Amino acid sequence: MRSVTASMVIAVVLGSAWIAFAGDLTANVMPAGSLAAGVGSGHVPQGGGDTCASATVIPALPYHDSGSTVGSANDYSSCSGSGPDVVYAFTPASSLSVDVSLCQSSSGFDTVLGVFAGSCAGSQYGCDDDGCADYGASILRGVPLSAGTTYYFVVGGWGGDSGDYVIDIFPSIDCPPGATPEPEADCGLPDDTVNGGCNSTPYVFSPISCGQVICGSAGASGGTRDTDWYEFTLTEQTEVTWRVTPGFTAMSAILDNGSGGPPNCPSHYAAFYEFLDAGVEGALTACLPAGTWWTFVAPASYDDVACGVEYVAELDCDSCTDCNGNLIPDRFEPDADGDGVPDDCDLCAGTPACAVVDADGCPLDGDNDGVADGCDDCPGTAAGDPVDADGCSTADDDGDGVLNDQDDCAGTPACAVVDADGCPLDGDNDGVADGCDQCPGTAAGDPVDADGCSTADDDGDGVLNDQDDCAGTPTCATNVDANGCAIDSDGDGNVDGCEPPAQSCCGATGPVAPLGLAVGMLLLSRFAGWKNARRR
Repeated sequence: MRSVTASMVIAVVLGSAWIAFAGDLTANVMPAGSLAAGVGSGHVPQGGGDTCASATVIPALPYHDSGSTVGSANDYSSCSGSGPDVVYAFTPASSLSVDVSLCQSSSGFDTVLGVFAGSCAGSQYGCDDDGCADYGASILRGVPLSAGTTYYFVVGGWGGDSGDYVIDIFPSIDCPPGATPEPEADCGLPDDTVNGGCNSTPYVFSPISCGQVICGSAGASGGTRDTDWYEFTLTEQTEVTWRVTPGFTAMSAILDNGSGGPPNCPSHYAAFYEFLDAGVEGALTACLPAGTWWTFVAPASYDDVACGVEYVAELDCDSCTDCNGNLIPDRFEPDADGDGVPDDCDLCAGTPACAVVDADGCPLDGDNDGVADGCDDCPGTAAGDPVDADGCSTADDDGDGVLNDQDDCAGTPACAVVDADGCPLDGDNDGVADGCDQCPGTAAGDPVDADGCSTADDDGDGVLNDQDDCAGTPTCATNVDANGCAIDSDGDGNVDGCEPPAQSCCGATGPVAPLGLAVGMLLLSRFAGWKNARRR
């Protein structure tokens, strides 16, 4: 369910099991008749052992105990103290740093606190006398512990003093640089005027913004705990992650403020919450609509948490979608077909994993070829083309054996021989494709007809070169056969049209003059010559 009032049994924890919790989750005073484990410690004090050999064993952290040094012996003189002492032993499974506090001890007891590593012989690993804010109580911060080594914590008194003590040991929390300190004194107990939220009168919240890191502290004693509330406002739907690393067993939550505007504590509800072990980071993530929201951190119990135990909290923000409005980001919802749309919002179940889908989980198909975008190896296929399972066209419009989407030379003649790109081959470079060329091997440069056959006639005899058996026929030849060879009709050795000119009988060229006329002209010529001679 999306929401319930904080006084009902509720739970939604992302990444972990559902947790049932009865009573007011966010109360600072333990509800009467609470059923939840961890609410009210039920702790039975053990007290420390008399010596390191009989030390009280600490099973796990965080650890809380109380006891008295009255009547014990002074065995170890921790921090030069001479009062009676008691001992606790702890062997960590993994290396860590711890804080050891006696700050909750009786104000009348001037304590000292020492630590030994491996054994209680030799020098102390660390010690403190008056480190707490209240005079007389001791605290050690950031004590490094190595996995597998047993450490002995000795509680004693200064100057022979003895008395009742309270010891708390918890993982150290390092406040990162730039973090905002929580401005709260005395852990907000008994009255929190800084960020007690709905537990304060009037209501009071600390502001927090996306990306901000808080270093805070908490405590719980006598049925009352410090509850820290932070308020933020979103202007749009936002994925919010509330990260908390506590030094104590804690409860963390994201809360609706009951109205989306001004605080309405009676109507608020815990949208998401979880319980955290000390030293372990927890993270709650929700896709929240615009409005005002609260985050919350507090000890899980109402007792036995030393005031001043620290926590680090951070508010991270990002974009999100929440198709069903349950505040859980879609990316955390079940999505059987892995298309990014939760199952209960997916109108097209079983979409292939490769498919790009719309907001309803249905595949997009930009080229309408029946193969979803993202699965389509050939996007942009021409409309109407048949395609294979990868969305690639199987059409070959020019029938050259190269599919359209790979054919660089569309419209190739059906007779043509083509290369891998669908372009015609032309072995003799005459402009007519191989396979369509009826005269392959045409001489370079010859003009050709549509069939690729040469139209050249170099000797001008009327017979084309590629059919002319007698190249170079004389231009004077007037009669050639079908093979382009000249004909010699009279067999005189001269082809028709190329015979030499006719000659006269006496060697003169041209027609023969009548004999009498020739003789007369000769005689006349000679007579004229004689007459001229006589005159000289």
